[in-house]
Amino acid sequence: CLLVADGSERWKLSCGAKDVDSTPAVIEGRAWFGTGDARMYCVNAGGEVLWAYTTGGTVESSPAAADGRVYVGCSDGYMHCVRAGDGERQWMFPTGDDTLSSPVVVGDCVYIGSNNGFLYAVDRTTGVRVWRYRAGGGISGTPAVVDGRLYIGADDAVVHCVDTRDGSAIWRTRVAAGMASSPTVVDGLVIVGDRSGALNALDTEGGQWVWTFETGASIVSSACIGGGRIYVGSRSGTFYCLGEDGA
Repeated sequence: CLLVADGSERWKLSCGAKDVDSTPAVIEGRAWFGTGDARMYCVNAGGEVLWAYTTGGTVESSPAAADGRVYVGCSDGYMHCVRAGDGERQWMFPTGDDTLSSPVVVGDCVYIGSNNGFLYAVDRTTGVRVWRYRAGGGISGTPAVVDGRLYIGADDAVVHCVDTRDGSAIWRTRVAAGMASSPTVVDGLVIVGDRSGALNALDTEGGQWVWTFETGASIVSSACIGGGRIYVGSRSGTFYCLGEDGA
């Protein structure tokens, strides 16, 4: 934990493992995150561990917190739901494979992808599957859910647009390579990078290509949009700032 003003360290927490790939979910002075020691931690603003929930594998997925519950994927092949206050397990949903994808809570459902190529909609209260959608390759990115549609890229080199009501495909668009990054949706565009190094902008309505920007190396970073500009990193070692048209 660093101070915003000057970057000086306020506190640090040893999590029992070298890898901490999970991005914390922060709400009202608490943070929840997973680690390589097969746990999800809850800490307060002072760095005190309030509880630690043990899973069956490493946690690289980033938790989603909503209405007193926390949801997270895990390499043990489950999505775990725990009570935010004390870490008590509420349910476990079988995803069937390593789950790097981070859950997204919208309405009554939580959406998550799995390395087995399935995208799941799960009742966030009961943990019961509502529907599943099959892509042609593993899903490690985080779904973008906007206006009743879900957008996700997969290892099959296809960007999928899925109806959140029943899990049916609305459109599919092939890009140059598989994707590990998470799509960003803004102003009628779905923007996602692929492993060929291309940043792709597709029309949300029908999936048509609008533009492509080449970085020359795999894009795992997810694009951030702000002030009419697009920010994204590439494994070329370069960080890019683009205009809305990809220029």
